[in-house]
Amino acid sequence: MGLPDYLQGAADLHIHSSPDVDPRRYDDLELAREAARSGMTAVLMKSHQNSTVERAWLVSKVVPELRVFGGLVLNETVGGLNPAAVDLALKLGAKQIWMPTRSAKNHRLH
Repeated sequence: MGLPDYLQGAADLHIHSSPDVDPRRYDDLELAREAARSGMTAVLMKSHQNSTVERAWLVSKVVPELRVFGGLVLNETVGGLNPAAVDLALKLGAKQIWMPTRSAKNHRLH
């Protein structure tokens, strides 16, 4: 079963998959295969702990019919607001750089 007609060709710009410290429904390859099977054209993988750029590159080689992108969240696990990490992620092809999520003061207070 694919997506409804109005969602054919959709791109999900915020999706989590395994490996991750939090339980996830799909691993990277399962996610990409299911998205492609459903008629999506692209996904942007996100992790709160590390870069997904390298994972996305590898998955795109295995599931070439889907555009798979990665990014970087600037949490403490990558050095926080770390210009060197941002520079490297962008050089590797990151499509999104997120400000801190779980390391943000507001997140820790709630």
